[in-house]
Amino acid sequence: MKKILCIVVAAIIALTIIPEGRAPGTPYTVRTHVTLDGSPVSGATVKVTLTKPDPDIYDYATYIGGGDYDVNIGNSPYNGNWFSGDPVRVDVTYAGYSAWDTGKIDVSQGFTYFNIALNSGPVNSPPSKPISPSPADGAENVSLSPTLSVHVSDPDGDVMTVYFYNASDNSLIGMDKNVVSGGTASVEWSSLAYNTTYSWYAIADDGSNENKSSTWHFTTL
Repeated sequence: MKKILCIVVAAIIALTIIPEGRAPGTPYTVRTHVTLDGSPVSGATVKVTLTKPDPDIYDYATYIGGGDYDVNIGNSPYNGNWFSGDPVRVDVTYAGYSAWDTGKIDVSQGFTYFNIALNSGPVNSPPSKPISPSPADGAENVSLSPTLSVHVSDPDGDVMTVYFYNASDNSLIGMDKNVVSGGTASVEWSSLAYNTTYSWYAIADDGSNENKSSTWHFTTL
């Protein structure tokens, strides 16, 4: 009789100290629906993070079909370390695309639902290789402070920054900013030595991608 009474008392105490809105260890699902350009996808990586604990607690959801990914925050490593209304973050990556969203745990729904829509969008193409160098490759009797120039273009019509490098040690000679597609970029390379052969190259950068030219040579006078 005493043993039964102790168990009942212990149960009452346990129920008393559990905060309202929390069910430690109770199975509870965060479900994330993932689409790419409107179509459900499988094979995505879905990371679900409880952001209120310190440090954060996270795990990866399991694909259950139809573009849905589930993770049970009643299980390890979460182990019920949450309250209804606590913040949660979902990060999704798939085929080079990524997106994230935040929300709050809502026990009234049976699961917390996220809808992550990935969009492929237009792909940024890299600039074309810089061409038409000046001085021309193999040029001789070049001045000791020549102006280096190249022709640059970008398939997307992006404005570019063009970097000029000394090929002997890959040090930066200079840069030309805001060069339009189809335009010419130039910098001065000053204080060169007499009767010396120099090598150089250029890199066109559109802010997302870059492309490197061939390496060219010239000899000073």
